[in-house]
Amino acid sequence: MSKTVFISHSSKDEDRVNDILKELEDSGIKCWIAPRNLLGGMPYAEEIVEGIKNCKVMLLVMSHNALASEHILNEIETAVNCSKIILPFKIDPVTYTDSYKYYLGRKHWIDASKNPQDYYAELIASLDYLLNKEKDDPNTENDSELLAIHERNVNKAKLINETMDERHSFALSLNSDEFPDKSHFYKSIKRIDVIDTPNLKYSNYRWIEIQNQGSTPTNHILHLESGDSKVRFSNMNFRAWQIFDDKKEPLYVDSQTTTQPAFKQFVKIYFKNELLPGESTKLFYRLDWPGEPGAYCENLNTSIAFVRYPKGVGKLTFGILDTVPLYGFEIEETTENFKTKDANAFRKDITIEDEQDLKPLHGKIKAAGTVYEVPEVQGSAAYRIFYKQRKKTLAEDEVF
Repeated sequence: MSKTVFISHSSKDEDRVNDILKELEDSGIKCWIAPRNLLGGMPYAEEIVEGIKNCKVMLLVMSHNALASEHILNEIETAVNCSKIILPFKIDPVTYTDSYKYYLGRKHWIDASKNPQDYYAELIASLDYLLNKEKDDPNTENDSELLAIHERNVNKAKLINETMDERHSFALSLNSDEFPDKSHFYKSIKRIDVIDTPNLKYSNYRWIEIQNQGSTPTNHILHLESGDSKVRFSNMNFRAWQIFDDKKEPLYVDSQTTTQPAFKQFVKIYFKNELLPGESTKLFYRLDWPGEPGAYCENLNTSIAFVRYPKGVGKLTFGILDTVPLYGFEIEETTENFKTKDANAFRKDITIEDEQDLKPLHGKIKAAGTVYEVPEVQGSAAYRIFYKQRKKTLAEDEVF
């Protein structure tokens, strides 16, 4: 029996099911679905039964159309008789009939009827867990891991809703599982935001060290930047370099966001040469987000999220500098379970002249703020720096 998901569905839901299929297969989950996987010349019913027998999990896409289909009920009965794990995924607000209750009464299910796309991450995590279970217990109603996966998704949705009003970009970052980097461990990430609030200028500088922990060579990384205002990639002035012992080599940066302008900008940064398994390299890149300070809410914050780094992150250095005096700094961690708490971090107040990595800006801009060091980043956490502004611009002779 292979680690395959048999997708039971109504053909009348083809478009919606194909969307689910694409998400699953893009995440690396192997799927069997009719009519795509049917062999020509073979009896239809026999192939369906064989498909069910050879799968480990049946994903039941429950809809009004599926509920009215006798074929779906036959597939469920076959899966039950073969002791297969069944995961119902409701894309419509359906109520089980007595026949469905008989077969599915002790099955954990995902109610995605409000908006199925919001539950794809939970679906993928649940299937990944079920496919890798050592014991194929078909009664999943009280499975603690499935319940924990569901709780994480509920917490995530609640946090996104709470933060959407106060900070658009943070909510977008938490909700962005696109393009997960399954190859690289991020040994360190250093990010410094340099803001010129009176002139509505925002620039982001990052220094990272990554190691290829995959089994094949890699030639790029993907970066996501979220903002509170829409911008065009062509206006972001995105530049990147690879750092070698004695030189910096400029790198090619390609936008992955087709619709412009956008609140989220994905870019692909290509390495100078392939990074072999086990090898490490250092990168530096910078970008602008024109007009961003003008979209800030009254409760200011800047954030960085690691949901797209499955291999993990080591050390984080995260700071904010502005030409307007800042105060009231706090740093908060959003855990892998999407709960918030104070971050375990060390704080250092600096001026831009104190930051040697920003030496090209010394003497060109007068800015100050704070930098936090998080020595042990937790899982797929996100971090937010909260701060306030004094409502005046720094005088040339003002001492920080």
